[in-house]
Amino acid sequence: MASPEIILLTKVVEDGNFKILKDNEIDQSFFTTMEGRAVYTYLHQRFHDRDNWGSVPSMDLVRHVVRDFSPVHTSDSIEQLVRIVTEERTRGELLQLSDEIQELAEDGSVEKAIHRLLTKSGKFARVKSGTRDLDLAQHAGVIRERYDVVRGGQGIIGIPTPWLPLTEETLGWQPGQLILIYGRPGTMKTWSALNVAIHAYLHANARVLIYSREMTEEEILMRCAALIAEVDYGPFRKGRLQPAMEEQVFDILEGLVQDEEIIAETTGLHKCLKVTTAADLPRTGHTIEGIRAKAEEYKADIVIADGIYRMGDIRTGKQSIEWQSLTHVVQDLKETAKQLRVPIIGVTQANKQQDLAFADAFLQEADLTLRIILNDEDHELVWVCPKIREGELRAFTTHAYPASNFHLKAELDAEEAIRLKNLDDQGKDPKGQKKGGGGRGGGDKDADGRNPPRVTQKAFRG
Repeated sequence: MASPEIILLTKVVEDGNFKILKDNEIDQSFFTTMEGRAVYTYLHQRFHDRDNWGSVPSMDLVRHVVRDFSPVHTSDSIEQLVRIVTEERTRGELLQLSDEIQELAEDGSVEKAIHRLLTKSGKFARVKSGTRDLDLAQHAGVIRERYDVVRGGQGIIGIPTPWLPLTEETLGWQPGQLILIYGRPGTMKTWSALNVAIHAYLHANARVLIYSREMTEEEILMRCAALIAEVDYGPFRKGRLQPAMEEQVFDILEGLVQDEEIIAETTGLHKCLKVTTAADLPRTGHTIEGIRAKAEEYKADIVIADGIYRMGDIRTGKQSIEWQSLTHVVQDLKETAKQLRVPIIGVTQANKQQDLAFADAFLQEADLTLRIILNDEDHELVWVCPKIREGELRAFTTHAYPASNFHLKAELDAEEAIRLKNLDDQGKDPKGQKKGGGGRGGGDKDADGRNPPRVTQKAFRG
């Protein structure tokens, strides 16, 4: 009879779904054969590769790298196979525990036997209840896998961000994290969040869900299309592109379906980008439950939630900017990110003091907060990080040309970053002086050495 672990690995490659192993805490220790360990190790390394993040290699490539691998095909679902492998692991541990307790009891070590039973019973109770409590000694393999990925120079264990300094310090957007982007009205918060979404869709082949309480689905789609084509949004929105540019843009957009099919065939990833207001969910549409339902429906890898301060409180059934309701909203957002094991990027407002508006819980619950300051004269966004749960992120700047250029412009030094925390939403300090230059990589070119496009019309905000 074929080994369940080999059947599972075969199905993982066929479905291009390595993420299900991560979500169910299946690490290298679950694979007892040399063949199974070799295949799992290769899949794990490929999944976290900086240039192929989230991808699963083809069966031909796996068999070329792991020559002893003999795939075993089945019509069973991958969820069934995960359950079988998990139960098999638990059954083996129960039998081992039974032998240990019997041996201790026969030796007269009754107290040791009882202590051993009580220690292990907690773990099996957690397996039965579905909680994610982790035991340090029992999960050394998980720690080693994470360490080896980072040590190997890839530095990515989450979805890559659009900007290198942010990716290197955060290691990517992590499952279960809540990230808040905030700023004063008109500082391109929505544009920035959509740029995050498009980067995940294009460069990580992710399944992206965009939820908005600020704009309609059609307006969001127009902005996403402009970002993908890297075209000046003003003429695009008004239908005034030059003929050659118009043809180029729609060739790109019309090729998205084919691109998704090719990605699915070559990497096993089924990327997509969905936009919703959850209006078709009457009871829960504008609450966290509405977002959760849509994220589960589309099996999202990352969620962008625009205008979270306008979301309803599922506990009271009301939509309010009172601190208590918004505290519930942000707490439920964080809990949803943990339950779905996906990063959620929330967009909200800053108050006149440049702090997160409405509720202290926004800052308390977030794993990372990114404040945006718009320097309109230089078409530049300044990014400051008031809070990062792990790491230390310096301020950086990006170009701000909707939708053609949001590339990295400069990483700023520590002194400049501290000063920026006191700037107003127009990039001025309390004395009225505009932000100066400084930092690495500045000047008129972006981080890739390209000249940013110049626009004559006022940038579209939001």
